[in-house]
Amino acid sequence: MKVLKTILALAIASQLLLACSSSNSNNGNSNNANNSNNTNTTKTTSTNTNTSTTTKTANTETATSGADTGEVFTHAEGGISFERPAGWKSEQEGDRMTISTPDNALSVVIYVPAEDNFKDATAALDTEMSKTFKNMKINGEAKETTVGGMRTVSLNGTGEVSGAEIQWAVDLIQAKKPVIALTFAAPGIWEKYQADYQKFAKSIKKI
Repeated sequence: MKVLKTILALAIASQLLLACSSSNSNNGNSNNANNSNNTNTTKTTSTNTNTSTTTKTANTETATSGADTGEVFTHAEGGISFERPAGWKSEQEGDRMTISTPDNALSVVIYVPAEDNFKDATAALDTEMSKTFKNMKINGEAKETTVGGMRTVSLNGTGEVSGAEIQWAVDLIQAKKPVIALTFAAPGIWEKYQADYQKFAKSIKKI
């Protein structure tokens, strides 16, 4: 969790500032968007069965591509795989993967936190998030769900980073190691990419 602020600062500086400025007209949709995301993270028990045809390896992640799909990435350290929606972009730095929508308005950062057990990582979630975001608001209490059959603790809300208003959701997944999927978006963007995001969430599975 110690790298969380650095991850967000770099990602938002490069991806979200322009998207946020172009999305101000959608601010009224923020509550509905958060509700949509919460629904998505609680319906992720199905697994991805695509057959891969091409494989490439970089650091700890392996990407494969299947017919009519995006790439499927394997995070060896965390012990999960997931599908990047078709048309989305991806960036990789060590064991950290960022996938983003074509317009950079929504990004998902997937990484293993500093805490090496699920209990400690869960306890650190709200503390670290409050250090990262200004004017942070959490939508209710942390919820325990399942993602790909794995125990998951989820939070979502709103806040500001580097002066930009964003919506965020964080899912802490109990895989081989604790894995964090941190999603953040410009206001009003969740609904636009609901189908793609739900496909991504449903594709997450333990390896």
